[in-house]
Amino acid sequence: MKYILILIFFTASMACIGQSTGRPEQRTGIQENFNTINLGKNNTLIALKKQAWSAAANAVHWWSYFLALDHDETIPDEMKKAEMENCITQASRFIKDSWQYNLMLFIQSGKKEKNLVMKALSLANEKTLIYPYLVQYAIIANDKQTLTEYANKLNETNPLSPNLYEYHYNTLMSATQGAHIYAQGIADLVSLAMVQASGIRKDIDLRYYDAPVVQKENAYLCLSLGKTIISSYPKAFYTGLLICLDEAKDFTELKDHIENDFKFSFISQQRTLMPGEIPLYKNYLPALILLYKSYGKATPMKEFVKKKIEYIAKQVNMEARVNEILKTAAPL
Repeated sequence: MKYILILIFFTASMACIGQSTGRPEQRTGIQENFNTINLGKNNTLIALKKQAWSAAANAVHWWSYFLALDHDETIPDEMKKAEMENCITQASRFIKDSWQYNLMLFIQSGKKEKNLVMKALSLANEKTLIYPYLVQYAIIANDKQTLTEYANKLNETNPLSPNLYEYHYNTLMSATQGAHIYAQGIADLVSLAMVQASGIRKDIDLRYYDAPVVQKENAYLCLSLGKTIISSYPKAFYTGLLICLDEAKDFTELKDHIENDFKFSFISQQRTLMPGEIPLYKNYLPALILLYKSYGKATPMKEFVKKKIEYIAKQVNMEARVNEILKTAAPL
């Protein structure tokens, strides 16, 4: 029996809210470095780059373009690196005193230079925009004091919605005692840190994924890392909302986490998902379907899980595909 269902990955990201430097927009007329790389037919990147050049004193535009480059997976790595460096070089001529510029430098450093993110914090009017990056830095640097401070500040100033809290709570509950969970993005790594800061699963070690995991014992990957990364661990298996890198023996861990550890308040209270929450809740479906098919004969628990699957499928607009999978007799 396969332990990995054909993966349903939908990466979630927090909205990137920009902040102007307060300078009036100006048209520079400078275009000599515009065509540094071939952006192909990526109209979004092309538009963002043009916008940055046409209003070069506006830090929001440079920040938006830089983040779009960072998140784009279609550009070859070396080409992307060169363009991001060029973006920083050109932006330095116009927005060097902005928090956005310092965060660009921080990201380019591999999120390892605390002085850069602290400078961004000092320059930003809305400090909450910088807190997630401080949490990421703290996890990478294993700086427990900074992690606790800024995860708590996020909980105080910008707490997770009930649906997001439940999702990330269940993510932490998808791991065994003393686990190491690897993630990358603000939407997963920072949210998990916020739930931990509320007193949940302090035994778990959050880690930033920047290279293949060598020590696989009790190591887990967040689904948001994506199919390319996760498929490089062919023996990995679902444990709920995580992928465990140990070799699967049976469905015991998956069943234990979902049956005994998960909260299902979202389904019980019929809460509506916000657009940004829908991609996350799709991540429930592979593990729940695997669990449903593992039961074999009809039982009250099997019916319970089926109702959860059907309700989530309806909420995320995947009813037809899920019904097709459930009707197949063979386990996945």
